[in-house]
Amino acid sequence: MNLPKRKPTRLKDYDYSSEGAYFITICTKNKQKILCDIVGDGAHDVPKINLSPMGEIVEKYILSTNKIPELTVDK
Repeated sequence: MNLPKRKPTRLKDYDYSSEGAYFITICTKNKQKILCDIVGDGAHDVPKINLSPMGEIVEKYILSTNKIPELTVDK
């Protein structure tokens, strides 16, 4: 299968093993909303995230990284 050539997404000459903060994005096929529902529609409602079963699996694996002493998940 021939895949399109993509440009590199990493910074040239950057040491990704060094300390730093990283923002991670998870993309789903065709931008499907399969990880959660966001509820709360009023100006006074604080939006609440209801994880789907798939979202709970993703959360489990993200939080499992807390077992790595050098790594911290903020949110």
